[in-house]
Amino acid sequence: MALSSHAFGYVSDLKKAYREACRVLKQGGLFVLCEGNPFYGAVADALTEGHGVGEVRDYLSLHGPEKWMWEYEGERSVAMWGYSRTLSQTVNPLMEEGFTLERIVEQGVEDVPHMSEKEKAAIPYLCHWSEKEFALARKLPYSIIMMARKQRSAY
Repeated sequence: MALSSHAFGYVSDLKKAYREACRVLKQGGLFVLCEGNPFYGAVADALTEGHGVGEVRDYLSLHGPEKWMWEYEGERSVAMWGYSRTLSQTVNPLMEEGFTLERIVEQGVEDVPHMSEKEKAAIPYLCHWSEKEFALARKLPYSIIMMARKQRSAY
């Protein structure tokens, strides 16, 4: 089994990354890929009036890279690049590289603003969003989880 959790959105050559996942898996091996839901990414800023431009992004023209600075402890930062893709731009190359898609799960987020500190502590990675962002992520699927099985290999 191979698992990727919100990492392939940082990958410039998606087909090459899928090819590598296929290479390391045995025939019939399971590949679980979790990414941000592209529909959520296209509408979230517009609906929450967050840090974006306040309008719905052109979902059918999503592309990358988008560059930003990731701020972390100690007042340090690092340049990051992300690639926004439509669902077809994510799924079709997966199948082209020898995987059969078995299941898709769309997942929202926890109701963090109403959780106790103990409940929040149990979440491995806690986002620090505004109430509007949490409210939207409880109504629209924030993540998409795909389960695919290696069927063949050309490698």
